Amino acid sequence: MGGRFTAELVDSDGVALWARALAVDPDNNSARIAIGKSYFGQGDLESARTLFEEALRRDPEDFEANRMWAVTMLELERRANPR
Repeated sequence: MGGRFTAELVDSDGVALWARALAVDPDNNSARIAIGKSYFGQGDLESARTLFEEALRRDPEDFEANRMWAVTMLELERRANPR
């Protein structure tokens, strides 16, 4: 899962705050992406993918959602087809 993404990941306390923000404002893509990054960091790639895809449905041009969706899909492919 590449160390270069580690600094961007959200800890469990941060997830709780972002989850509250998302509950207050369901259109908050920043919260959705932050939670997705946390799932990615925990290795829960399916949950991460779901959140990134929802973020993209809401804003197809969101750079960070596109980037993290792509990274997640590459990691899912890597896990499905280890060398």
